[in-house]
Amino acid sequence: MTTQQSDLFCENRIRPDIRAMLEYHVLEDLPLRAACEKAGLPYQRHVSQHKFSKAGKAYIAQLKQRRRVIVEFGIDEPSLVALLKIRDESLKAGSYVAAVRAHELCLQAVEKAKMGENEMSGKKNVKDMTREEMLAEFSALKLKADGKGFEVDEDPRDAVFWESVGRAK
Repeated sequence: MTTQQSDLFCENRIRPDIRAMLEYHVLEDLPLRAACEKAGLPYQRHVSQHKFSKAGKAYIAQLKQRRRVIVEFGIDEPSLVALLKIRDESLKAGSYVAAVRAHELCLQAVEKAKMGENEMSGKKNVKDMTREEMLAEFSALKLKADGKGFEVDEDPRDAVFWESVGRAK
């Protein structure tokens, strides 16, 4: 017979409204009274006891880790918590190569998460755009900014270069 240690934090152990209140309190740094109002809970004196239960302490520890990721990278990505732990522990141990690699992975995860947000907003990534699409977006931005279109003058040297290479534009 094997025994398993139960996880201190289980989603079912904290009511959803209390979970929302704790998120407002920790992530947005609101006082308990304002966090209760925002979560739709009536504020009572004993509401702070939810912070000190075993499940509450474990959840608050997770929220503090999430807040650290949000402060450092500006995005709420759960996978970054583990990468930040690896980075910090490797720095403490003096393994700078591992720390740099973990930080590179953090930056890649942030880039992918932000690229996912851009895809949801309907905009293409700049790396995937053609020259014409980029010029169209520049002209739209310039038109929005000062009311004038964006004009690109063709340099005759470019045409000569492309002809010398053997490719027509």
